[in-house]
Amino acid sequence: MKNLVKILCLPLLVLGLVWCWPQLAQADAMPIKPNVSRHIYQDRDFFSQAQIAELEQEIKPLSQTKHPQNFQIYIVHRAQIAANFDGQVNPVTGVDVDTPAGTLKAALVKHQLQQDNGSYLGLMGTENVLLFMPETGDLSFAPGGFTGPYYSNWNWKHLIFGKKHLLNDSPARQAKGMVAITKRVVKKQVKLSNRAQPVKRSWTWSGVGDMLFTIWLMSLPVQLLWYIIKHGNEPMGHDNTSDAWIEGWVNHEIYDDYDDFHDDHNY
Repeated sequence: MKNLVKILCLPLLVLGLVWCWPQLAQADAMPIKPNVSRHIYQDRDFFSQAQIAELEQEIKPLSQTKHPQNFQIYIVHRAQIAANFDGQVNPVTGVDVDTPAGTLKAALVKHQLQQDNGSYLGLMGTENVLLFMPETGDLSFAPGGFTGPYYSNWNWKHLIFGKKHLLNDSPARQAKGMVAITKRVVKKQVKLSNRAQPVKRSWTWSGVGDMLFTIWLMSLPVQLLWYIIKHGNEPMGHDNTSDAWIEGWVNHEIYDDYDDFHDDHNY
């Protein structure tokens, strides 16, 4: 009897493994396309249906700009990216692939090239991937090449200012924060995509600081030369300090005149 049960259960066990194995493999595989709407992928119930509809409505104008863009949102576990991403999470990607969003974007392009025989060669320039990992609160963005240079570290921090803290809160507040940030990013992308020319690399405060320091450093010889010319002919022992000036002022008649004036008007 026991042998009969084993014989009957063995085929069922094999069938169960055959069905479950692809599901388990897919859970840790890198996503290659949206799964809950046209532009959104989530590996869990993250956005509500109302939020998904709201985001889709926000994203729609991007396909109608002068330089149409495709914008995709991915909510994933780090394990789905870690197999292909071996670095620290950087909030800004530009057109670099050395970030979670950039890594995923490169995988999307590769997959589309394989599926469509090269018809997606322009995808790196028009594809925008916003990727969020709820477990760690890490957010990264890989914009298209047409708009990518705008997203310096300063501009990105300014764009998500006031909402980033929500991404380290409860799942509901994380979803709320992602909706708010996505709206800001899409709005900026619509504006940039309606330009006649691609966006050029923007200035950053750190870049300005580095430039000012370089100018100051290069001007040191000129400053030294100016000081030598101005003070080189002064006799030894000449004192230009403020204390010396005050002492000279006190030793001249102007002090006596001021003292007489003070005495005449002593209230």
